[in-house]
Amino acid sequence: MTHALQIHVNLRRIVLAATAALAIFAALSQPAKAQQNDDTDCVVAAHYPPYIIGNTPTNAGISIDIMRAAAARAGRTIRFEIMPFKRTLHVLATDATCMMPVLYRNKTREPLYRWIAAYDATELHFLTVGAPVNTIEEGRQLGSIGVEISASAYQLLSGLGFENLVEIANPLSSARMLHAGRIDAWAQSSKAATGVWNGLGLEPPLQAGDPIYAVPVYVVAGLGFPDELAEIYKTAIESLVADGTAARIISSYE
Repeated sequence: MTHALQIHVNLRRIVLAATAALAIFAALSQPAKAQQNDDTDCVVAAHYPPYIIGNTPTNAGISIDIMRAAAARAGRTIRFEIMPFKRTLHVLATDATCMMPVLYRNKTREPLYRWIAAYDATELHFLTVGAPVNTIEEGRQLGSIGVEISASAYQLLSGLGFENLVEIANPLSSARMLHAGRIDAWAQSSKAATGVWNGLGLEPPLQAGDPIYAVPVYVVAGLGFPDELAEIYKTAIESLVADGTAARIISSYE
């Protein structure tokens, strides 16, 4: 056998041995991976106090606590990730395995997501730093009202013919614009708005007018989310509401 041929044979043996080793490693590791992920569910959301505060063991936010309690009741665990709001919607549209624990239901969103269960209802207000704005008609007289893009407040007020709406990217920007006097009012849940406002350390305190609309808060998923898993979480969340656990979680953030 020539020297060159011997080298070729040796290299071929090395490649075959390496390929076999990788195949064995993959076969051994795959069952462990499946076992690890079988009962772990993907949850994504944007920063939105007091519903989403942080991925921490305590004081993580109402929605994270609700999801953890629901998963525990169902004998499952969740893998949680905080990301920008637009990205969460993209994940729901492209990943059939993920849920989002806080979304308001409206006509535009209705056909886009699987609405698993509601666990809270939040009231929409006009928020100001001056005199409260208590009615729809008073809101119409304002120079400008900040609303988050695609939010329920925008759907409601634009549907009522409001022409003074300013679309804003996210609640943090809305709070800063109101504080700087760039908008006259902010249409948002008082619970969420106060959480953002206080989190930014802004003064003076927000003034919430009378509620103008009540919006249920849902856990949602993409349309391809598995039926069986949706039913598991629906049952768990509804049981949290029925036995008062959800109310206790919500009140702990007040």
